[in-house]
Amino acid sequence: MTRGIFTHYSSYIAKDVAFKIHCPTNKQVDNSTVVYADESNNLHLGIIAGIVKLKHTDEILFIVDQAKISGYGSFSLNGTEYTNDFFIFAMLTKPRSIVSIHYNAIQEKVAYRLHEKLDSVFEFHLFPNRLEST
Repeated sequence: MTRGIFTHYSSYIAKDVAFKIHCPTNKQVDNSTVVYADESNNLHLGIIAGIVKLKHTDEILFIVDQAKISGYGSFSLNGTEYTNDFFIFAMLTKPRSIVSIHYNAIQEKVAYRLHEKLDSVFEFHLFPNRLEST
């Protein structure tokens, strides 16, 4: 586990903390991704880079690498085109946008994998819960 020293809660982590984001291959699905709300209740999607416990307060924070949504899956059924809000295409931002969030900010658990044909695009699969394994 990567260690960092936080003097107080902030939306951004200390500059000297380095994280390596695990990116699964296109055949693997990883379930270390979440949909979460920020302080203004806006929803975001991100990959969990780490989990830390603050030294002075014992708060547990999730360190998340934000992803930018680029589109949604769709399918056709009986001539009608549907958008699938549970299948999202997204990219990690450049430069990376790393934030820290509390557990209660997590809205849904998400699985992801690298898109089969597009190298920098990830497929995110939403599962409407935050308790059970995907």
